[in-house]
Amino acid sequence: MSQRTISLYIPGEPVTWQRVRRGKAGQAYVPDRTRAAKRAIALLALAQNIGRLEGALVLEIWFVFPRPKRTPKKLGTERLPHAKRPDIDNLTKLLLDALSAHFDDGQVCAVDISKAYAAEGEEPHTELSIIPAGGKMSNTTRSPVSRAQVLAHCTVPRTLPEISARLGRPANSVHHRLFQLRREGHVAKAGEHDELPLWLVTDAGKALMAEPPVDQRTIVRDGARALLELLAVEPGLSAAEAGRRLDRNQSGITVVAKRLEEKGLVEVGPHVYRRGRPLLITARGLAELQTTT
Repeated sequence: MSQRTISLYIPGEPVTWQRVRRGKAGQAYVPDRTRAAKRAIALLALAQNIGRLEGALVLEIWFVFPRPKRTPKKLGTERLPHAKRPDIDNLTKLLLDALSAHFDDGQVCAVDISKAYAAEGEEPHTELSIIPAGGKMSNTTRSPVSRAQVLAHCTVPRTLPEISARLGRPANSVHHRLFQLRREGHVAKAGEHDELPLWLVTDAGKALMAEPPVDQRTIVRDGARALLELLAVEPGLSAAEAGRRLDRNQSGITVVAKRLEEKGLVEVGPHVYRRGRPLLITARGLAELQTTT
C-alpha cells in the first residue's frame, strides 16, 4: 500500500490519562472518564478502518480546549496558548493507549504536540496526524502462515528453507506452523538434505487437507465478534476482565480466545502477575472485524 497520512478528528474536550486506582476491597480499576475517552477514540479509529500500521511514524497532535468566555478582545480570535493543566504528557498517553491496537508506542520516532484554547467559534477537539517517517508504512492485513499453506508444500519432501522460499514468508513464521503440524502428526521427517530434515505430509495430514475450508468470518458471527470489538477498544485485557466487560464467565472467554488465536485473530500474551494473560487483537483480527462490519 502506498504511503499516506492518516488524520483523526476527535470531537470533545481532550481528556487526560488518570492512573489506575484501587477500590475499598483492593481491586484495581480504571476511572470511568479515562475508560470512556479511550473507548471513544478507539471506536473512531476502528470506524475509519486504519488497520494495523507498520514502520516508523511521526505524530502531529493538537489538543484544543474550550475558549474562556472572558477572553480580552486584544488577544484576537485565533487559538491561544494553553498553559495550565492537564499536562501534555498525560494527554498524549491516553491518546496513544487508545490507539495501541493500531500501532505500538515504539514505532513513534517524532512527535509534534501543541496545546491551545480554541479559536473564536471553534469547538474543543483533538487533531491527530499519523505520518510515515520516510520508510514504508502500510496497513498490515497479512495473516499468519496457515496449516493448509504449509501442508500444500509438504506433498513432496522439502526442507524448512525450501518451504519458506516457496511461500515467500519468513522462516520463523513457517517454523512455528511446521512444528505445530509435526506435534499434531500431520507432517513427519522423511530423511535429510544437506543436514537439514525433509518434511513430508502424513496420512493424517492428507485427511486434514481434504477437509472443506472453514469461513474465517463464521467465528466472528458466532459470538466472538463481541470479544474482538472489545479488544480493538481495550487491548491487553485478561480473560477475567473481558468476561466482566461482556457479562460472561472467564472460562467461556478463554475458550473463545483460544479459537480466535488458532485463526490468527487474537494473540495471548505471557502471564502478568495478578492479572493473568493479556489478550491482544492482531492485524488480521482488525481486518476481519472491519470486513464483517
